[in-house]
Amino acid sequence: MIPLSAKVIPEFLFLLPVSRFFQKTRLLNYYPVAAIIYIIYVLWIGIYANLGTYYWKGRQVK
Repeated sequence: MIPLSAKVIPEFLFLLPVSRFFQKTRLLNYYPVAAIIYIIYVLWIGIYANLGTYYWKGRQVK
């Protein structure tokens, strides 16, 4: 929980004045959910990239 807080709090403190400047403060309501989804996304991509195969410029890469 501490690493998540160490990521979310500074990002939120940065995004708050930026969202006020662009008058998009309502978008901050999505931030907590997006932060959790992002963690899951990064873990999934990291695992898949190491275990799966994919094609890059017509060649299979493992």
